[in-house]
Amino acid sequence: MRRLNAWTAGLHSLEDRVRKVLFVSKPIAPPFHDGTKCLVRDVSSQLQGFQPMVMGQPGVYERPGGVTLPVYKGAGGFSPPFADNARAALHLLTRSAADVWHFLFAPNALSSSVGRFARRVRRVPTVQTVASPPQRFRGASKWLFGDIVVAQSAWTARQLMSQPMAPHVEVIPPCVGDLEDVPWETQVAMRELLDVPPDAPLFVYPGDWETSTGAEVVAEAAAGVTRSVPGAVVVFACRQKSAAAKHIEVAMKRRLRTLRVRFAGELNSILPLIATSSAVLFPVDDLRGKVDLPIVLLEAMALGVPIVVATGGPLDDLQSAQRVPARDPEALVQAWITLVNHPECRNQLIRGGKAEVAERFSARRVAHQYELLYERALRLTG
Repeated sequence: MRRLNAWTAGLHSLEDRVRKVLFVSKPIAPPFHDGTKCLVRDVSSQLQGFQPMVMGQPGVYERPGGVTLPVYKGAGGFSPPFADNARAALHLLTRSAADVWHFLFAPNALSSSVGRFARRVRRVPTVQTVASPPQRFRGASKWLFGDIVVAQSAWTARQLMSQPMAPHVEVIPPCVGDLEDVPWETQVAMRELLDVPPDAPLFVYPGDWETSTGAEVVAEAAAGVTRSVPGAVVVFACRQKSAAAKHIEVAMKRRLRTLRVRFAGELNSILPLIATSSAVLFPVDDLRGKVDLPIVLLEAMALGVPIVVATGGPLDDLQSAQRVPARDPEALVQAWITLVNHPECRNQLIRGGKAEVAERFSARRVAHQYELLYERALRLTG
């Protein structure tokens, strides 16, 4: 009887033990200007059945109920240095005590080979999220190593599964956490900072300078919209991710100096600019280096700001967006004019965007979808 009680107590102990999931990603620490870091931050904060463990610096970023592991030395950039990647690999191979690993990075030969090797050696159930579309899909299937592979848009999933020997790919979109309303005073201050009149229609391009044709399309359309929409101002809010970006920005300032165009650069928070804008423009035809559905677009939808996106690619997953053909400045101008002159169209996009974020892109919903995959990964390898 004593043995039976001991066995039962052990069984309950196993059932009650908190299961842990380790997020293998860039350092999770401010500033949160990277879509993958935002995804880990928001999903990990909403887990119910697993304790989240993230890689970063203890004391720099902590969340109740979570664990920050001392893996990285700094907050990291858009491309983590080799030393950081090496520390992450060493942790996986020698120290990790998680029940499930969740990898989140853009597929590449080195990181995928390390992930595959660590999974084989440690035999830990693994979920792999393709953080952004690869530069080329041909041969990309060899970089997919997870027990379960996740893409963040239906388009990327189709491209991956069209490759020879590709596994099945699940689709779970990015998410946005709960956003507080941006105070009116903060919006006014942002307009004053950029020298934009309080009542001027303001259109924001928050994409990259160099990766896609998005910035060029907006630049070509700027003359048309500032002529057609009285008082309209176009704002480029672009980060300089590479040396080329600085040169492009300088040339763009010279080229557009006679138009009502502003250059915000990298802001501490882009939300005040988004909240005070008439629309967010994202005619982007190449999402390399970004999550499939950029977080700034989901934030705009949540804040009740219409978005204009290019057709084709991952952005087709957004149901509540004004669509324009890629590389078509004239179509972009017409979309701007429609949003200013037709309030019913604008209001429809606002209502649809808020509802879509609540139904599809909330952090709580996306975290629940991932927890179901963690459970499945444990069953597959148990």
